[in-house]
Amino acid sequence: MFHEDKLPSLYRYVDGALDSLYDMQEGLQKNDPNAVDKAKAKLYDDIERTKLPEYSKSWLRQAANEVSKYTAKYTLPMLIGNLTGFNYDLNAGLEVDINEDPFDDKIASYIDMGQTQYVKFAKDYGVDLKDNDDVEFKKEGKTLLHLKIKRHQIEKSMYGEYMIDMILKAGRPGLVPKKVMVERAGKSFLQTVYVKPGAEGEDIYKTFMNIHYNKFFGRRAKSTNEAIVAMNDEIDKQRIEKMGEETHYRAHELMSDWVEGMVVRVISLRMIAAATHGKEFTRDNVASYLKAFHSDVDDKNINAAYGIAKAMTYDMKPDPKAEGGIKVSMDPYIDILKKEKEFTEQKARDLFGDKITLYRGVYGPSAIEIKKQLKDHGQVEVEEFPFTSYSQDIWAAFAFVHDKGDYFVFKQEVPVTDIATAWFSNSAFAVSMPEQKEVVVDRKVQKITLKPEDVVIDDDKS
Repeated sequence: MFHEDKLPSLYRYVDGALDSLYDMQEGLQKNDPNAVDKAKAKLYDDIERTKLPEYSKSWLRQAANEVSKYTAKYTLPMLIGNLTGFNYDLNAGLEVDINEDPFDDKIASYIDMGQTQYVKFAKDYGVDLKDNDDVEFKKEGKTLLHLKIKRHQIEKSMYGEYMIDMILKAGRPGLVPKKVMVERAGKSFLQTVYVKPGAEGEDIYKTFMNIHYNKFFGRRAKSTNEAIVAMNDEIDKQRIEKMGEETHYRAHELMSDWVEGMVVRVISLRMIAAATHGKEFTRDNVASYLKAFHSDVDDKNINAAYGIAKAMTYDMKPDPKAEGGIKVSMDPYIDILKKEKEFTEQKARDLFGDKITLYRGVYGPSAIEIKKQLKDHGQVEVEEFPFTSYSQDIWAAFAFVHDKGDYFVFKQEVPVTDIATAWFSNSAFAVSMPEQKEVVVDRKVQKITLKPEDVVIDDDKS
């Protein structure tokens, strides 16, 4: 629950915003009646000091306005918990490695995140926690839980890195900062170096691609979050240059809804994508999509989803020549998706060549039927919706299906001309769900032929 990538954008992208939360919580503990107002005032100032466009600042100001005395309680804990790994042994029980972290200590001094319950738990098992870095909870002589605290030199905070960057940059006139991955004591870190202008963005995507699915979870190195921020900054900068600010932000907003799984937005985007090919995403298509996830969907649900999504495909603008003074058209959204696709195709070609290796998981009745067809006939033709999600990380595709009963994961070599948008071309993906390395495929002919060799993970096999 406490992955730091779930932290609201206000506290991820505004330097000093987390300090406002600390100060507010400290003030509330001292019964300061103005603690919340002081925090908001500081947040407004911090937002103004950012280099973000006014569009982004306006949303951040709205977020700051919603800060209350409960905000710290439900926000700071997202950052707590520094696990390096765990293992289960039949004889040794569950072994958990925990990193010492002054940052977590600071949060724990403000909010009880289960410390009281843990102390009581230890007492019930007769465990002395004082100055004990190696704790075993036993029952009838058998170890149930083994906690090991690892004490080591803590990597610098993001704010500390930021201050160091500013100092270094001041002493390096004519150079620009570049993030590079370095290895130290078995851990990966992002470090800032200074290079000649024009060379600063070349390794950002490679760095992100080298962070695999399992490294996104637990208390990964802060370098992973820094890699995400650095890459997204580069993406947004290039998008604004190529697409223009308004198109960039509108496309970003659309894909944010897609990533968050807003059902009617997913349907509306598929309607618009189909229209770019001169086709229609029909009510029957909507019914198929909804029933794939919810077996109890009825006609009322389908009609509501279809109607709302259809309305979301139209853009309305004042036009004196139009009937009623307002022009209603799908054209602006079609134009946005076309520009998104053009930008994505070029980025994909620059990064990966003419084709990309992608993975997709299938589960449930569809998986059973497709595997039967593959076994009986050696191949099967599968229809895809406009805008179908794939991943560049095989383990992300596996994680999506592995606990859903019958499943398999297949691989496709997809031409970049069939890529609509992706994590490397729209920062909405890496902000909300970076671990998925999502790539959205939109083929002109929405059918693929699967063969047994395309299946790379199968629940029927070890």
